[in-house]
Amino acid sequence: MVVKRLNTSNGRLLFVSDVHGEVGVLEKALEVLEFEEGKDNLVCAGDLIDRGSESINTLDFFLRDKTDSYHTVLGNHDIFAIDNNDVTNCDVWIMNGGRWAFQELTQEERNCYAIMLADLPVAIEVLHKGYKLGVVHASVPEEFECWDDFVNCLEDGNTDLIQQATWDRTFIEYAKYYKDNHLSGVYATVHGHTPVRKPVMVGNRLHIDTGLVYGKHLTIMEFEGGEFTEYRFDIGGKLIEEA
Repeated sequence: MVVKRLNTSNGRLLFVSDVHGEVGVLEKALEVLEFEEGKDNLVCAGDLIDRGSESINTLDFFLRDKTDSYHTVLGNHDIFAIDNNDVTNCDVWIMNGGRWAFQELTQEERNCYAIMLADLPVAIEVLHKGYKLGVVHASVPEEFECWDDFVNCLEDGNTDLIQQATWDRTFIEYAKYYKDNHLSGVYATVHGHTPVRKPVMVGNRLHIDTGLVYGKHLTIMEFEGGEFTEYRFDIGGKLIEEA
């Protein structure tokens, strides 16, 4: 399943990205927000693992979820765990924060998680109370003007596109050139991958990775009625009040 389609119209819809092994922070944040499992939905824009202190617990939180409340796309770090989980080809993953996997997991366990991660979608399309939103880890590459063209290309098996969708930083690095660039066929898209000081909307592409594992904070965005509401949490899971 390269593209997952999700209807969340019966509850609240929240987004997060780049949890990077800090699921404890996320769980405390969801408690503060009074998130209801089995009713509300949290969609993550990828990078569940690496650099934080609880990568295994973070994987289990999303991959073994029985409530159907937690959803995620693949991030580039998650792909490391699929492609680079053997001791013979692990250097690139270890260099990018994957040492924990070789200290805490056996080869059999790494293979098991790799199989589960490989089942994750590259994109999630969310229908929420009449609004269609898209979630992709890094970006919908600039050559696509329409969301449907992008997902159709993914479903046709374009593996090069998966690389772009999980690594591209164009829209953040050159944001001023894309401020009027709107992807058609979708109300907005949500992305992580490139840390930003605060959530940034480039056209209708919202970037929400605010660098929790780099000493910054975790951002959760709630979508309702065509509007995004931002919630910021520190490494202790405490809500950061606006000054």
